[in-house]
Formats: sequence, structure tokens, C-alpha cells
Amino acid sequence: MFEQHVGAYWLALLLVRGIPPILHDCVVEEVHLQTEHLGWHTDDFLIVGETGSSDRRRLAGQVKRKLTVSAKDNEFKKAMQDLWKDFNGCQQFSLSTDRFALVTLRGTNTLLEHFSGLLDCARIARDGADFERLLTTPGFLNAKAVHYCREIQTIIGEAEGRSVCVAQVWPFLRVLHVLSLDLNSATGQTEAMIMTLLAHTAAHEDPLNAAKTSWNALLHEVGEAMPAARSYRRDDLPEVLRQRHSPLGTTEQRALQALSAHSAPILDGIRSTIGRDIHLDRERLVLSVIQQLESTQVVMVSGPAGSGKSSIAKDAINILSADHFAFSFRAEEFAEPHLDRMLQLSQIPCNASALGAILAGQGRKVLLVESVERLLEASTRDAFADLLTLINSDKSWRLLLTCRDYSSDLVRTAFLQGAGVDYYIAAVPPLDDGELEEVKEAYPTLSRPLADVALRRLLRNPYILDKALQISWSEGRPLPQREREFRAVFWEQIVRVEHRVGRAMPRRRDAAFTQIALRRARTLALYAPCSGLDEEAVETLRNDSLIVFSPHSDVLVAPAHDVLEDWALLQWIDEQHAIHEDSIQEFSKAIGTHPAVRRMYRKWVSELVEQDAKAADRMFRTVMDDVELPTYFQDDTLVSILRSSSSAEFLEKHSSELLMNDKQLLRRVIHLLRVACVTTHSRLDKTTAHALLITAPDGPAWVSVLRLVQAHLPSFAQEDRTLLLGLIEDWARGVSWKPPYPEGAESVAAIAHWLLEGFDDYWSDEERKQTLEVIAKIPKADPERFAALLQGGLDDRKEDRLARDFRAIIFEGLEGMPVGRDMPELVVSALNDYLLCSASELQREYGYLSRPTLELLFGIKPQRSFGFFPASAYRGPFLSLLRHHPRQGLDLIISILNHSADWYAHPRVRSDCVEPPFEIALTFADGTSRTQWCNARLWNLYRGTSVGPYVLQSLLMALELWLLEFAKAYPDALDAMLLQILKRSDSVALTAVVASVATGFPHSSGETLLALLRSPVCILLDRSRRANEPQVPSRMLALMPRVNVEDEVYEQEREEADARPHRHQDLETAIISVQFGPLASRVHETLDRHRADMPPVGEQDENDRVWRLAIHRMDLRQYTIAEEATEADVVPGIQVSPADGRQYVHLDPREPEP
Repeated sequence: MFEQHVGAYWLALLLVRGIPPILHDCVVEEVHLQTEHLGWHTDDFLIVGETGSSDRRRLAGQVKRKLTVSAKDNEFKKAMQDLWKDFNGCQQFSLSTDRFALVTLRGTNTLLEHFSGLLDCARIARDGADFERLLTTPGFLNAKAVHYCREIQTIIGEAEGRSVCVAQVWPFLRVLHVLSLDLNSATGQTEAMIMTLLAHTAAHEDPLNAAKTSWNALLHEVGEAMPAARSYRRDDLPEVLRQRHSPLGTTEQRALQALSAHSAPILDGIRSTIGRDIHLDRERLVLSVIQQLESTQVVMVSGPAGSGKSSIAKDAINILSADHFAFSFRAEEFAEPHLDRMLQLSQIPCNASALGAILAGQGRKVLLVESVERLLEASTRDAFADLLTLINSDKSWRLLLTCRDYSSDLVRTAFLQGAGVDYYIAAVPPLDDGELEEVKEAYPTLSRPLADVALRRLLRNPYILDKALQISWSEGRPLPQREREFRAVFWEQIVRVEHRVGRAMPRRRDAAFTQIALRRARTLALYAPCSGLDEEAVETLRNDSLIVFSPHSDVLVAPAHDVLEDWALLQWIDEQHAIHEDSIQEFSKAIGTHPAVRRMYRKWVSELVEQDAKAADRMFRTVMDDVELPTYFQDDTLVSILRSSSSAEFLEKHSSELLMNDKQLLRRVIHLLRVACVTTHSRLDKTTAHALLITAPDGPAWVSVLRLVQAHLPSFAQEDRTLLLGLIEDWARGVSWKPPYPEGAESVAAIAHWLLEGFDDYWSDEERKQTLEVIAKIPKADPERFAALLQGGLDDRKEDRLARDFRAIIFEGLEGMPVGRDMPELVVSALNDYLLCSASELQREYGYLSRPTLELLFGIKPQRSFGFFPASAYRGPFLSLLRHHPRQGLDLIISILNHSADWYAHPRVRSDCVEPPFEIALTFADGTSRTQWCNARLWNLYRGTSVGPYVLQSLLMALELWLLEFAKAYPDALDAMLLQILKRSDSVALTAVVASVATGFPHSSGETLLALLRSPVCILLDRSRRANEPQVPSRMLALMPRVNVEDEVYEQEREEADARPHRHQDLETAIISVQFGPLASRVHETLDRHRADMPPVGEQDENDRVWRLAIHRMDLRQYTIAEEATEADVVPGIQVSPADGRQYVHLDPREPEP
């Protein structure tokens, strides 16, 4: 059915003379189905396209709904060998014009992310040797993609009867494409786009209905054509279809030509060389962008001004445009109320809907939007929102954005986060030493500046490095050490050209260039009018490539690069400050309200703080003392100071001013600190549309403000507590495993404990809990007070409100991980008191209960009934304690489970409705044994499929997760660890966890499995557990409303746990696996002993027969090898990949005894 839909897809493009994917400079002229009779080995389809100059190009392809890239996969091997034969032997195939395609169902992520990445890498490489270099460069290409290349070499080598090197397969891979089509599936997006194309070309009153009718007719046509291996030109299609749909005409072609013409000057305006001809091949970055565009709809290339982000985007577009439509726009063009309006103003003769229809046949089309941060400064930007909506509705679109790093968070928040599209942030690093040396070898004049440590750091910016080539680096002149000093040299030598003193040209050039930058910044347009400017000066600037004119008008002009605009604005602000030095209000008016100018003003203030402390002091006092200044100007000044690298020293110097007037200025600083001095958390640099955008503190100002607040806590009033709570909560967002204690932790702890004094009442429950959560994140910031708070009122009769809330946060929620890591002794002591009920407490506290809770039956305090719902390995400090202090963590968990088993087996309360446990014995290889309390309730507790205290379920889940991590890290030590737990346990609740881990890692758990095999009860209980897997709680929790955000974390953890492959196996499966190793004879001995211990067949009851059948299933001697297995034969849930190098066989069990 999928192949039939693909055939209809090609016939639809033929019907409307549409543009085929890959051959995007053609229209479809012929479609051939089942082409073996035409001399092709690649025989599913052949598409013949015709270019505007009547040249012919061919696209030959195979259709595979699903592909496994492996030399062991016969279907893939045949497809690749057929492609190789046509590549080398088919007289009809032209390497320069023709292409191959593997058509697969969209959603095959491995192909999209790795195999397509390999093909893109081949297209990036200059030749075979370069391709081999890229493949062997560590970290350049995903290891899976490199493995796929080896597999293809193996396949082609078999066809050739000799080994084939990477360089030999390179030209073949360059012309091979993966075309992912969403046809005949639940989503059917490709089908929907083809329907749009058919509707666009339909000459009918109801175009949508006509499109549906035509699509069904095409499916029927293909169904008859494929067995007959038919060939089609448009005239061969049914007449009714040709009458119903007209071919795409000149209007559509003009639209595409207009888009290409519009894109060309934007790409041409991106400088991608240093000097005249040095193009740094930042291949790793370019390939990373292209690979991300395979699987992510929006990729944002982010970096500082001049870092080369536009050059990387341009290189990616140039590579992609060889086989895909790729268009380019400047961000300012989207400052319109509608996308159609933007297209109209760009002189594109179609609207967004028509454009989607014209490009409906394309598997991928790419749109570059340059300098998207400029759109943040626009008051109208609905056209960009329309673009994101279009991209979200058509998954074949890819959007490539460039953005300055300081605006990337705002772009995510303002645009991407709410649009529902997946996105990826590609950060552009500075030039490395190798790249700098490459430039130095080409331009020896840079040897002197590159030898200076401070200047070399500045020259790692590609744009600044390029401009450094235009500067004279004479020996007698000191080298600039900062960007400000470099700008001054550049301005003197390149902009003003001081040595051309005739006719006051330096001053005239300066004035003209500054006005051009200022006008463009204020108008937020691609170009600004140059009317009224010094024409001669403007012409000299043009001749020196400092400015560029609009291709549509010789009166519209712009700086040649955004960096030049920034530098001109900074120079202008310097001049305005000098002019209005005695009037801060006039200076403020000169700066104005234009966002681009205000942005440069903030940078100017930051530089002032770092380079001229006295001038910055005067500026600060003047701005803050003048109450008539606009609030935004004062805030811009404060934000600049707070974000500067010298902010800590500055704030300390001006602490007295901050505390004046009842700390009015300090409150303002705290507000701005929380808003402006934050960045996206480092763990979320690469994210998706469904992830939360979490900010973290950024900059040294945080520590200074926190210390200032701590030093003056007694002077704060009750109404300030909410503000200070917000301050420390925002700081706490920067706490993670790295760093666990960011600078300022001691101050935050002091502020938090002070805040608690004002939140100790029923009206402050929420604020109190928020404060306690901050304290919980940093236990060692003030360990004495932390311990006192956690231990306070351990007697439940006397527990105070603070201690009760704090222990619930630590022991029942996510915030227990830090204390489990840093204060294990305190955790163990407090947990025992918090969870376990003693005999004296039972009599004293709970004797009045008419109907004892299930928790009491297991020796758990009844107050802990629902705090651990839903159960999860992430609850409390248990997992953290196991990870960082495994001995203490194991001791705690074993003691709690042994305590609960004792209370369950010897009830202290009435338990009429709960079945009692029974005893089993585990026997070990050394002859020792351990008696444990057992029943199905205990065995299934760790899976949540039996009823029991949620706290015990969470404990067991944490133990299982840690043991699985331990098994991966220390496989040789796993068996001893599992045996230790079995020998110390009184409850099969722990034994069930051990059985789970041993099942997941049978070859590392041989002795453990033998011990479990000696207990028939364990084998049968785990068989029953496996049968109950479809009833795991995560399936039902997804249907229930969430009480809080944390529940989603717990549910996700359970879903991941439930998806582990060994869930679909049991101890029987593990015992079979062990028999493939050195313990086979001991397993057989144990099975024979079990078989011998059974009563005669005639005397066996139902339980005996069930056990006898289990013995038969576990005995590998009762199986025969039938054949080599296919992927479908493997146990469901196991991820099978031929890349793992294993060969699977199918085992047929013999008939068991009657």
C-alpha cells in the first residue's frame, strides 16, 4: 500500500507538471513504474524531469516502507547493490545531472538523523580523500553514521568481489538521497500537501472535493499500472483528470524565480571570507546545522556579533540548495501585520497558501531568516508568527535562523516557545588556534597582533579578524587590549582615514557613516535613506566597502555589516556624552527610545564601568539622582551596570546609595537583577517546543546583592519578605549537580532562615514551603541550622509546622537529592524516625484507630499514607543516597524493608482483609540459606502492580534504578552486589528487585540466578509479574489529572522504567540466557534436581504440572535450532539492531511430557 501511494504521489506531480523533490530545477515530464524492463536495476520508479532549458534529469528510486541499514539485512543489501549497479553500469544514468532516492515512510528517525547525515557529509566533502578525512575526524560525524558507511562499503565490496575504500563510495553517496514521505499513515501530511496542490490546480467549484476525487483516481490508476510496469507522460493520464486539473504555469514559476532573486542579494551580502580569499571551512558546525535540520524544524545559529553565524548559515544553505529549495529573508521584512503582506512587499507574486501548494511535492524546503533578533525591536511582527504557524502545519519546511547570543533567550520566549515547533540552538564558538594559524600563514601581517595574548583573544572573532587585515600594525604603536581600543584604531584608520586630510574628508566620512547607521537603527529597515548626506563622503565610504546600497534604489543605504552599525552607534554615543556632559537630560533625549540605539547605550555603559570607573561613578550618581529622567533610561543604566563584568566592585562601592531612602534603589536593583541578569539554564541549550524555558542567574552582580541583603537583614520590613523570597528562589534556579553550590549559597541560606521567622503561620503556608524548598537545595550552606530544622520535633506529638513541612519536602518530593548527597548520616537518622512506627508509638499514638491503615500493617506511620503518591524512584533522598553513599543507602533500604516484613508477618494490628505472607528459603552456592517472607503482594510491590505503602514502592523503585545503573557501570561486581542483598533480606520485595536486575543482565548475574532458580516460588512469581506488566500504574496515571507539576516528572520516570526491554522477560528467560555461558552445566544440574524432586506424573496436581512445564521451558536442552531468526522473531520489546553484531536464532521447544 505504501508503494502504491508513492506511485500516486508521482502521478499527481506529473498531472500538474509539478516540481519533483531533489530535482527541484525541473518539472515532472515522465513517470515510469517498475522499470526493470527499461534496463534499470533500481526498478520501483523512474522520474524524468525537464529543466527550463529543456535539459533532462532523472531520479531513480526504490520504495521501502522501513529500512534497516545493515549488510546483514537482505532487503537493504539488494537495494544498495541495485543502486550501485545503476551508478556504474546504467548507460542512462548521468553523474552530473541524475540522482537516486530511497523513499521511506516519514518517522524512520534513524534514517533521518544518521543515514541522511552520512549522505549530507558526502555532499559537503570536496573529494573522496576529504570525505575520508571527515569520517575519521573524532566527533565530526555520529558514530552510527560512520558505521553505516562501513556497512555500505561491505555491501558494495560483496558486489564487486573486492574491498572498497571510502573514497570509492564517496561519489555514489553524493547522488543518493533519502526521501521521507508521510503517506498511507495516521498523520498523512504528505498526502495533505498533495491534496493542496491538486486543489490549487483544480478548475472546479469545490476544489477540495475535486482534489480528493482525483487522489483516489490516481491511487486506482497506480494499482493497475504497477503490475503492468506502465510508463506515463501527462497525455497518458485519464482525460477526466487532465480536464479537472491544469498544469502549474508561468505565475507559479515567476513566484519561485522572485523568491530566488530576492534571496540572492541577502546571501551575497553575507561575507564568508577573511581577507580576499580565505574561507575557513567550519565543516563541523555546518554539518551539525544540516544534520539538525533533518530532524528539527527550526535551527537557530547563535553567537556574538561577528562570530560568523551568518557565514555558517550561508554555507549550509549553499549545500542544501543543490537539491532543495532554499530561500532567504532579513528579519526586518517580517515586521508586517501578515505573512501575505510581507510577500507582497518583497514582490513575490503569490501568497503563503499558494506557495505551499507550489512546493507541495518537496520533501524538504529551507528558509533562512537573517538576524532574527532585530525583529524583537519591532512593534509589529505578526508576519513572523504566521511563518511559524505555516512551518508547524507543514513538517517539510525547515527554518534556519541567525541570532546574536544575547538575544537567543528572548527569541525563544517571544517566538519559538509559543509556536509549538521543535527547535535547536547551535552555538558558534570563537575561532580556535588552528584556524587563527591558517589565517596567519595566509596573511603574515597579522603575526604581531596574533602574538599578543589579549588581542589574540579579541581576534578569535572572525569579523574583527577580517577588519584587522585593513589596519596597519606598525611596531611603534601599542596594540589595543580591548574591543573599545580596537574600535578606536579601526575608526581612525578605516572609517575616518586620517591620512586623507584634504577637504576635511575624515570628519565628513565620520559624520556620513554615523548618520547612515543612526538612521537605519531608528527606522528598523533593511536600508535607510541617504538624502541630505554628504554625497562625496558617501561615495568614498561605498568605494571602501563600508556601506552597501539597496539593489532596488540608489538612495537607500546601510552599513556593510551589523557590527559596523554597532560600532558607529557606540562612537556616536561617545560623542553625545561629550556634547551633553553637563546635562544628563539632554543626553537622555539624544539617546531616545529606539530599541537598537538603547541596546548600544547599554553596551556603552558596560564598557564605561569596566574601563573608566570614575566616569562610571559620576554617570551612576547623576542618573540616579535626577528624578525627572525617564524610568527606562535609569533602568537601562542600572541593567548595564549589573551585567558588566565589574558589577560586583561597582555595587560594593555604591552600597550606601543603594541603602538610602529606605532601600528604595536596592529594591529596584533586585527587580532588575531578576529580570535582566538571567540566562537559559545550560542544561536546556538544545531544546524542543515542549520543554520548559528555565532561566538561571547570570553574572557577578547576584552575589554582591545577596551579600548586601544578608548584611542588612534586620533593616528589612515584613512587606519586603516576598521580594526577598523571589530573589533567593530565582538564585536557586542556578543550583544543579554542577555546580551544587553556586557562589552566594551562604548568603541565600541566611536570608532563607531569616524569612522563615515571618512565615510561621497558617496564612503563609505557600511562602513557607517555597522558602524551605530553597533551603533544601543547599544543605551544606548552613549545615547546623539545616540539621536542626530537619530534626526538629521528631516526636510527632510535638512536631512544629516548619519541621513537618521541611521533612515532607525532603523525604517525599524531589528536593531530597541534595541532602542525600551531602549529609547521609543525618538523612538515615531522620528517615528512620520519619517513616518507621515503633511498638511504643503504636500503643501511644495509634491505638485509637478503629480500622488500621495498610501502612501500619507494614510498620509505617499512617501519616505517610499519601505523601508518596504516585510512587517513583525520584521521590525522596533514596536514589541520591544510593548513588553517592551506596553502603549507607543499601543499609537503610534493607533495614526499612526488613522492618516492614517483620510487621507484616507478625501483625501488630488487625489485618482481616490482607492475606498473610509465607516463608521461603533461598539457598546459595556455599550451602547457606536465607529465609524470607513472601507472597505476590510483596513480589510485585516494586512494579506498583500490587497494593502496598507507596513509600515502600518508591524505595524499591529507587533501588532498582540504582542497581541498573550499577550493572552498566560495574558489570563484574554486579553478581556480588545482588547476592549481598539476597543474603541480608527478610522480604521477597527486595528479592523481586534483584530478580529484575538479574533478568536485565543475566550474563553478569549467574550466581544470583542460580540462587533464584533453586526457589520454584521465585520463578513462578516472576512469571506472574510478567503477565501483570500491562497493568502497570503509569498507564492509568496518564489518564488522571495531575495535582502538581512534580507529578509529571514522576510519571515520566515510571514510563521510562516501564519501557525497559527486560520488562517483557522474566526469570525463565534469564535462566535460558545463562545456559549460553559457562554456567550451563550447573543450571542443568539444578533443573534435573527439581525434576527429580517432583512426585510421579500420576500423582502430580495442577501446581506440580505448572512447575514441570516451567522446568521444561527453562531447559535449553529441550529446544532445537530451527533457523536464523528475523527481527520479528525476537522477544517483543527488545531493540534489535544488526549494528550490535549479534546473530539471532529461532529456538523451537520440544513437546513436553504429558
